[in-house]
Amino acid sequence: MRILVIGAHHGLGAVVLRRARAAGHDAAPFEGDLFAGEALARAVAGQEAVVSTLGPRRDSPADLCARGAGRIIAAMRAAGVRRLISVSGAMVAEEVRLGLIYRLIRAQVPGAILADMRRAEALVRDSGLDWTLVRPVRLTDGKGRGYWRADPGARVGGLARIAREDVAQAMIAALGDPATHGQALLLQR
Repeated sequence: MRILVIGAHHGLGAVVLRRARAAGHDAAPFEGDLFAGEALARAVAGQEAVVSTLGPRRDSPADLCARGAGRIIAAMRAAGVRRLISVSGAMVAEEVRLGLIYRLIRAQVPGAILADMRRAEALVRDSGLDWTLVRPVRLTDGKGRGYWRADPGARVGGLARIAREDVAQAMIAALGDPATHGQALLLQR
């Protein structure tokens, strides 16, 4: 499958790019400014899927996730690309059952970041694309175990974590799995 990976230069995105290539996919990193010019439209053209690992960082604009999702969706619609896998987070969704520790952590996350990520999720849901949202718990750089739970109704315990390797593997597996279309997968080990 021809896949464009957005956010492939660090963190989870770099792992997704490496895992996609190892699985035999023709995966390319997005190069350019997501918000300027036609670089995104050119990069999306000819792809079969887009994987977005776009997420806030310390110096990110307050609307990074929602603006990014809007641009990605528009480029995909224009190019006729249907499959979108987009990462979010376990703490973003109100319906996720968080344990006490995670509720305390979520209370420390700036409200603007959570609101931006919720807007991004809403845009993805309303896109009309074949989307899957991936909501991992706390990410680690540890070795992947090769398995994970993807139960959207699971409770997130205080020590819940998952290796980036396992999240990347789950995202690559979801690419060809129609059962994940229109689903928000809570990932934890």
